[in-house]
Amino acid sequence: MLIVAMLDTGMGFHFVSHPTLSGSNSNLWFPLPDGLELLAAVEQVMVMNHAANNVVRLELFHEGDGHADYRVVFNREIRVC
Repeated sequence: MLIVAMLDTGMGFHFVSHPTLSGSNSNLWFPLPDGLELLAAVEQVMVMNHAANNVVRLELFHEGDGHADYRVVFNREIRVC
């Protein structure tokens, strides 16, 4: 799950209940740069942190005042040693 919200410092996104991408205190947010599509930004973070091979799609789960929740559909990274 992913939360996208307008924060006091700009638009950001947060991974919910992810062992790495949620942060040690479950409050790690990533900025969504102006002009970058949400799917591309999410994929970049997930691939860079070895959490995914790629992101297939984002499915809108809930939309509220100033935020939206998405289900992230992705292919897991497969590491060959």
